[in-house]
Amino acid sequence: MHKPFRDTAFRLIEAGHSPVPIVPGTKRPALAGWQRLCNAPLSPDEIERIARSPIAYGVGVALGFNGLVAIDVDTDDAEIVAAIRDAVMSTLGKAGSRGLTVFGRDPGGGFRTRHFAGMADILAHGSQTVLPPTPHPAGVMYRWMSPATLLDTPISALPIIDPDIADRLAATLAPWSTTLKPVRKPAQARLQPCVLSANERERQQRYAVAILARELPALASMASNTGRNQSAFRIVCRVGRWVHHGIIAQGRFVADVLDVCEHNGLVRDDGRKAVLATIASGLARSAGDTLPDLGARHG
Repeated sequence: MHKPFRDTAFRLIEAGHSPVPIVPGTKRPALAGWQRLCNAPLSPDEIERIARSPIAYGVGVALGFNGLVAIDVDTDDAEIVAAIRDAVMSTLGKAGSRGLTVFGRDPGGGFRTRHFAGMADILAHGSQTVLPPTPHPAGVMYRWMSPATLLDTPISALPIIDPDIADRLAATLAPWSTTLKPVRKPAQARLQPCVLSANERERQQRYAVAILARELPALASMASNTGRNQSAFRIVCRVGRWVHHGIIAQGRFVADVLDVCEHNGLVRDDGRKAVLATIASGLARSAGDTLPDLGARHG
C-alpha cells in the first residue's frame, strides 16, 4: 500500500528537513501542535509509530527548520510564473493541480510568511507545504519538477534566497496586483458631490448589491467565446457609479469581479493583467455617472 509519509520521512530527516504527516485527501497536518516541527523534527520513534499506522498519511515538510523556505506560486499564468521564477532563481520545486512551489534556504532565519495578492506566497517558519508523492485534494499527484528533490538534496545544497525577495516579488507582481489606483472623477462630478443620509446610503447599497447578486453568478457561468470580457466590462460600467460614490468598496468590488473571472476561465485564457485592464476601463467609463433616484418603491 502506498504510504507517502512512511516511504519518505527518514529520507527527509537524513537530508536535514523536518517531515510532517498529512491527513489523507487534505493539505492539513495530522498532528496537533505540528508547528513544533519547524523547530525540531520528529524523533525516530515518533516516525516509526506514525509509519506503522494503517492510515496512509501524506507527507509535508515544516518550513523554517534549518532555514528551509518555500516560494509558492498559485497561478498557471505563464507570464506571472516566468516573472516569479526570474525573481526567485531556484529550480528545485514541486507542482500540484495549479502553480508550483520552489525551495531555498534562509540561513539567517529572518524570513516571515507573506502573501502577494493571491498570486504567490513566501512560506517561512510556522508554515508547512505538502510534498510528492502525496495526492493533491483535487485528485492529481504532487510531483517533483526536476530530478533533484528534497528527499536527496541536503539543506546546505539548496540555493540561498536573497533577503530582499519580498520587495522583489512585490515589484515583480505589481502589474498584476488586484489593487487598482482610484479612478479620478471628472471635474463636474467633483463639483457636485453626492451627499446621502444614512438611510439613503443603505438603500443605494442594497440596490447595488442586488444587481451584483444577479449579474456575477451569470458571468461566472459563461463559457469560452461567449463574450465574457464584454460582460465583465458591462457589469463594471453599470456598478461603477456606486464605487465612485463610496457606496461599495473598490477593493472588494474588484476582487469579486476578478474571482468570478477566475471561475469562468477568463483569467486563465486572457491573463490577469488583461482582466484587470478591463475592470479599470469599466471604472473609468463610469466615473461621472450619478446615482439612480430609487424613489419610495425601492425603499
